[in-house]
Amino acid sequence: MDSLALKKIVLMVVFLLSTTAFLSAWISYKPDDVVAAVDEVVDAVDEVIDETLSLNRPINFSDDLNEVYSIPFRKKERSLVPEKYLSNRQENAGPNYLPYIEKQPEECEARIVITVKSSADHFEHREAIRESWASNKHDLENLKVVFLVGKGKTDEIDKQVGKEYLEHKDLLIGNYIDSYQNLTIKAMTGIAWRKKNCLRSEFVLAVDDDTFVDLDQMKNHLQRLPESEDFIECSERTVTKGKVWREGQWAVSADQYEFDVYPNYCNGPCYLMPSQTADVLLGASQTTKPDHPADDVFISGILRVKSEIPLIQYTRTGAPGWCRELNNRKPRLPQRMVKEHRKTTQL
Repeated sequence: MDSLALKKIVLMVVFLLSTTAFLSAWISYKPDDVVAAVDEVVDAVDEVIDETLSLNRPINFSDDLNEVYSIPFRKKERSLVPEKYLSNRQENAGPNYLPYIEKQPEECEARIVITVKSSADHFEHREAIRESWASNKHDLENLKVVFLVGKGKTDEIDKQVGKEYLEHKDLLIGNYIDSYQNLTIKAMTGIAWRKKNCLRSEFVLAVDDDTFVDLDQMKNHLQRLPESEDFIECSERTVTKGKVWREGQWAVSADQYEFDVYPNYCNGPCYLMPSQTADVLLGASQTTKPDHPADDVFISGILRVKSEIPLIQYTRTGAPGWCRELNNRKPRLPQRMVKEHRKTTQL
């Protein structure tokens, strides 16, 4: 479509929407309604333009793609987040996450920081990562891999974690109980630690310990990302119109989250953002209680919407592919992790 045709469409939409919105506001004689009407018109016009230019459609990634773009933030996403998260009232204040940290890695001069959420007793998972995609010293140049763990179920697990820390110095150990309910606190301690200790970092990648990362492909991919712009890239998969479950492992009560659908968010195993975006989210977390256990929903959904940060999202089968979930629920994950690395290095 040429620019002249686009302008005609936009002008027509502006006229129709403006007429409808302002007549409605005028009849009600309420100034707030007029302001709301203006916001609706602006948002609707933006959506028409983006739809025409294909800017609000998920990307179907291919290797010959030179750049990727974020889908413009839509203020209507805020209607999917409860007010208690969006408000900045003192009673909704979040904690300082640094006091949760009991032991931390050595100095960090990295350009890219990868935080790996890991259960305290997943010793083999962490070792498999060290022996596979995090093993190549050349790949690890200007890169820091940090495992996030909490307190284990037994003293013996904590004792083993302590030995592992002394051997590798790549664990960020929290004083919280290592459980699903504390996943958000675990992830946020990683963001807070990075801000304080990795002053030169440019990107933050958050993954689970059942995720394989092709570091060479990831580094090449960074060149495609927008410059000087806040965004979160759903590097593995975007959850759209995600259901709020009321039963089962991921159950959330209506008192906790009153809506039935979440705003779009990144599937937990893998999401990437500039360090400046992580700093914005950390700032927003200071007035947001971390009472939602799913860290991917809380960080890339709730905090993202509160901060009005856009997503980079791909079609369901069109992700870049450098970040792959191997699935903890399937057996022999450590062996599959090492096998995936060998297969990648042979290509």
